[in-house]
Amino acid sequence: MTAKVEIKETRNNSRPFKPRCNIVIELLGQLHDRDIILEYSGVESYSFNGLKNPYNWGDTYHGDVAFHEVRISENGLIYHEILLASEAKYYIECKGFKCIEKIHT
Repeated sequence: MTAKVEIKETRNNSRPFKPRCNIVIELLGQLHDRDIILEYSGVESYSFNGLKNPYNWGDTYHGDVAFHEVRISENGLIYHEILLASEAKYYIECKGFKCIEKIHT
């Protein structure tokens, strides 16, 4: 279940602006006892294709993570694709990737 998706673009205040894009996705753990935080830096491209969860519209829009795959290209770019239960898809190409687990106590 997706808890939050945040897209940040930062840049210099003067030209050249040199914009940088970072994305943070926070997911609720399977047993609801933790958050899984995915941080993407140096984002080259991304796409979010959201669909309502056909199995339980009143519960969640996207549904649980059904599948995900991380690949690294020969030039070092990281590709992460996440398929959710609703068949919504997240796809991110980036230079840096970090996964953090935050346990609820």
